[in-house]
Amino acid sequence: MSKSLGNVIDPRDVIRGATLQRQQFPQGIPECGADALRLALSTHNVQGPEIRVGVASVLTQRRFCNKIWNGVGFVLRALQGEETP
Repeated sequence: MSKSLGNVIDPRDVIRGATLQRQQFPQGIPECGADALRLALSTHNVQGPEIRVGVASVLTQRRFCNKIWNGVGFVLRALQGEETP
């Protein structure tokens, strides 16, 4: 991907979601959030001035962040004595 060629994905589009070219992303880019994008970027090896991160990687990290969020919520509810579903 090259910024001069215009074939890069804006990080704001990954965070908020966006519709792009139908061939590359027929359903558009789903909203992933800043935490998932940060985690996806931090898990890649940087060996040069460019970082290549795919949407699939960000979606994987979003699912992981959701599991962490749900687990922390479960523990906090249990510590407060609330009933869990």
